[in-house]
Amino acid sequence: MGTRSQAAEVVGDPMRKKRRVGDDAAVLAAAEDAAAQVNEAADQAAEEAEYLAQMSLGLLEDFCANPRTRLNPPAMDVILEDDYAERVIHLAQDAINAGHDKGAIYQVLESMYECTDDVIPPQLKKQLMPAQNPDDLLHRLMEQDYPPDAKLPVEEEDRVGDSLPELLERATPNIQDDMGNTVLHVLLERALGGQYFPDDSIAAFAASYGRGYSPYHWRERQQYLQAACRLLVDAGWSLDLPNEMGRTPEQMLQAGQRGVGQLAVACSAILRYAGRYTCSVTWESLLQVWEGGPLVT
Repeated sequence: MGTRSQAAEVVGDPMRKKRRVGDDAAVLAAAEDAAAQVNEAADQAAEEAEYLAQMSLGLLEDFCANPRTRLNPPAMDVILEDDYAERVIHLAQDAINAGHDKGAIYQVLESMYECTDDVIPPQLKKQLMPAQNPDDLLHRLMEQDYPPDAKLPVEEEDRVGDSLPELLERATPNIQDDMGNTVLHVLLERALGGQYFPDDSIAAFAASYGRGYSPYHWRERQQYLQAACRLLVDAGWSLDLPNEMGRTPEQMLQAGQRGVGQLAVACSAILRYAGRYTCSVTWESLLQVWEGGPLVT
């Protein structure tokens, strides 16, 4: 009996080994199938996340391209919906949650400055501002129709990083763009060219009888030019750095003070502040300071 039992065990041993190998192969195949399913699910989730990111940013871009009411066509001044801030915050937050770059989101929001002034809700500014390159951000904001406020907000809670004093704390002086322009070049070109604070079409016509400008806006440009130039000069921006055209900010100011009106007086005041004043303001310039009131000196 013992001999038969031992023989059976010898014969059955290879069979058991085959069964074990088969069981191991089945387990391995099941594990590979499970891993493939996990990888497929991960790939699908990644594709869905990418789609949602593109879709969320696209919805934000569409909204920022025309944040008007249906009764407010492009030919009219911008009138924002009552729930505008809530909508733009929701769309931007969706884009953030979808993993989109915060710098890209902020640049999309910036496009609304072409429509109207101060359209980015403060809580979004606080969330997105730190993601911006400070030098690029300063250049972009100074090229907008409504430049950064030259005054630091009084209340701490209102300081979200977009006023000129706050921007200058982070920016590097005298960084030049592709045309060799510093922020000081941009400021002078746009302010002296009347591109800041665009006139409301109806108010400007009523104020100037169709001459294409209003005294109020030129006064606003003059005050901003002086305040912003002082901040930039104090922060280390140079009046002597030429752009690709060979023009320095000082030359632009000298050309500006040979004009007439408020901006000519502003240019002289800036040169005097920087210790480079040459008296070339004419009586005609002084007499054409519109809207009265003391000059910003």
